[in-house]
Amino acid sequence: MIIKTIRHHYPTPPVDTDSLLLKGLGLREIMKPGNVKRLHGTDTYLFVCFLSPASNTGADGTTVQIPSGSMMIWEPFAYHNFGNTAEQWNHSWLLAGGGLIKSWLNENSIPCGISLQISAVPFFERTIIEIDAEVATHRQPNPFYIRNLLQNLIIDLGRVCNSNCAWLPAEYMEVKTFIEEEFRSPLSLEYLAKRVGRSPQRFAVQFKKLFGIPPVEYVIRLRLAEAFAMLQNRNLSVKDVAAGTGFESVQYFCRIFRQRFGISPGKTRIPAQK
Repeated sequence: MIIKTIRHHYPTPPVDTDSLLLKGLGLREIMKPGNVKRLHGTDTYLFVCFLSPASNTGADGTTVQIPSGSMMIWEPFAYHNFGNTAEQWNHSWLLAGGGLIKSWLNENSIPCGISLQISAVPFFERTIIEIDAEVATHRQPNPFYIRNLLQNLIIDLGRVCNSNCAWLPAEYMEVKTFIEEEFRSPLSLEYLAKRVGRSPQRFAVQFKKLFGIPPVEYVIRLRLAEAFAMLQNRNLSVKDVAAGTGFESVQYFCRIFRQRFGISPGKTRIPAQK
């Protein structure tokens, strides 16, 4: 069976609620040699299934190879720099966000930001095809149907990931989840290392090896992502946002925010309508 290429960035998302957002999808999209590079990522989770070899370069400059058939998932506003600069490459992808996506990923112990060397192509592509058919053939796509397709996809990913990626230690998965839930609180490297019974240095090295990012940087990334969203509430001052996301110093918050996003916190605000 010949599978046609699909590529949709929805101007009007077929699912757009507080808990779930579907912004786009692609099936077997062939790319010219080069990388997809976004300094600030996207405002949703990005799921990519690589159908040909590629590589991913982290914000720290570290590059890892991604075998054909592997997957990666990036969190909202995470740095993107992936592809193949030597030859054309092929991939399927999905842009979805909201609290439900985050909950399903956590419930199924699926890590973000690292190459998942799993056999995900069949059910990932099946989900893309079924969502595309629902949107294309119905004037008003059923959001509950699409919701179920996305949830089943993540359950399938979790099953394959957890069976094939048993090398991910449970204690490190637990501390990653803890960080995601408590990043607004004071979290020192020493405290996090103690939770897994390791020295700070050994914990930091192993955490980065498993998840592709140092633990303290992961805390900061989560804080900055939430701060970016909170800044759209014009009732909150920059100081309020800094304090609400765990930064003890407004000056430090403003400095690393500019380093991360290239602009000051105040300039991210949507202008008030006249």
